[in-house]
Amino acid sequence: MLIRLLCLLLMIAAAALLPTLALGARLHDAGQIAFHSDADGDSDVYLLDVRTRALVNLTRSNPDYDSSPSWSPDGTQMAFASRRPERGDQAQLIYLMNIDGSGIERVTQLRSRKPSWSPDGLQIAFTSVADTIIVAD
Repeated sequence: MLIRLLCLLLMIAAAALLPTLALGARLHDAGQIAFHSDADGDSDVYLLDVRTRALVNLTRSNPDYDSSPSWSPDGTQMAFASRRPERGDQAQLIYLMNIDGSGIERVTQLRSRKPSWSPDGLQIAFTSVADTIIVAD
């Protein structure tokens, strides 16, 4: 309980250091916070190490919109919502990446957002444009 309280306090401190920290920021047990921000003029997914204060832009290579990072239960991957220019439209889809930003792959074919992992890590739930909850294996 004390560790979780300390992590919450660290998240608050990080929010003070990063005024554009998204409300959807998610703390991982390893002391890292995943969030999206448009501080540099482009919405990207970032990883903040709470201990070292190291900040890494995980989706810098995409000039479009990235948001809603969601940790996999084992902490090795992140699901996130993104618009990618190669699609040629403004559809936001769900993608997966390793926590270092590598290995980006598309998960959904239809417009989707707000991914959330199942506790066993085998499925990802997300909402569609019509705000319908869908689960993908």
